[in-house]
Amino acid sequence: MPLSEHEQRLLDQIEQALYAEDPKWANTVRISDPRSHYKRRLVKASIGFAIGVVVMMVGVVLSGSALIPLGVGGFVVMLAACLWGLSSWKRMNGFGDSAAPQGGAVPPGKQARGGNRGTFMERMEERWRRRHDER
Repeated sequence: MPLSEHEQRLLDQIEQALYAEDPKWANTVRISDPRSHYKRRLVKASIGFAIGVVVMMVGVVLSGSALIPLGVGGFVVMLAACLWGLSSWKRMNGFGDSAAPQGGAVPPGKQARGGNRGTFMERMEERWRRRHDER
């Protein structure tokens, strides 16, 4: 749905105020393709994974019971980097989008599990509204 002229003017004024207040932040936000943000996160996750491998190998190769926690810590860093990178990759490629189609229309063969009930939060909000309507 397009914005009215009044809403568009307000949005432009807010945007200009934000640019005037913090130009560095405005340049960061101005990126036209949000996938570039996720690409940077994916590169950082890859670097974190490599650091985790190095730390884990140092903890495993060097002898001594004091270095075992270092190896475990390296594994935890690797695991966290993998999870962070996977979430970035999914969002970058659109696999993390769980938004339902507007208007409640579900394409044939794409019936959501549990019917057309919506997300957990939508169901809780509906219950809350019904509870207050009954009073």
